[in-house]
Amino acid sequence: MAPKSGTRRSRLGPNWEHHRPSSSSRSPSHDSHFFKIILPSTMHEMKLRLPDKFVREFGDELSNVATLTVPNGCVWQVGLEKANNNIWVRDGWQDFVGYHSINYGYFLVFKYKGNSKFHVLVFDMTATEIKYPSNGGKTRQGNSNENKMSTPHELNPKHENLPAEFAGYLCQQKFVKLQASSGKQWLGRLYFKNGSTSPKTIRWHTFCSDNDIKEGDVCVLELVKRKDVVLKVSIFPK
Repeated sequence: MAPKSGTRRSRLGPNWEHHRPSSSSRSPSHDSHFFKIILPSTMHEMKLRLPDKFVREFGDELSNVATLTVPNGCVWQVGLEKANNNIWVRDGWQDFVGYHSINYGYFLVFKYKGNSKFHVLVFDMTATEIKYPSNGGKTRQGNSNENKMSTPHELNPKHENLPAEFAGYLCQQKFVKLQASSGKQWLGRLYFKNGSTSPKTIRWHTFCSDNDIKEGDVCVLELVKRKDVVLKVSIFPK
């Protein structure tokens, strides 16, 4: 069911309000991230299994309902199924998938905020964040100089090719600032090819070395500032 116009929330599945955790539920000491690649089996089973490590750490605090917030501010409610030390996102998951046109091969990044609340980023087969459907006229607030966009990568720790759509936001730039989750920044160099105005690759050997990034690790690059470009980097070890 699509989000209703004029409201911040779209409710999926049954009304789970009475299952919400109490205000005494603990929140993680820091945001916990995990990613899921959508496989054909995920589409066939019509549910999404949460990673074992995440379940071991936070499973006991999760209620029977979770909220998924996407970058346009829309909040979706989904039911959780728990069995044999496993947890699946089930009730309402197919509506979430259908509304955002998610298909197998897509890449989703989940940020757990505590109290069964997740922020979700969705990436398509071009490795670039999707354009989220309109949220009833609601617009995101932010600095007019900032245009957030993200892309996931399986890393080469010396240099990395950039998806064309993402690179288009970096026109005419020679250097970018790479920001780790700690807030510390490193300088990265952009390289162009065949007279293109959009960069083809980014060289970031020092950033990868200092953050112990290895080949095969997955990172999400988020463009958080377009003037004096800043790319926020979230790291997911292989």
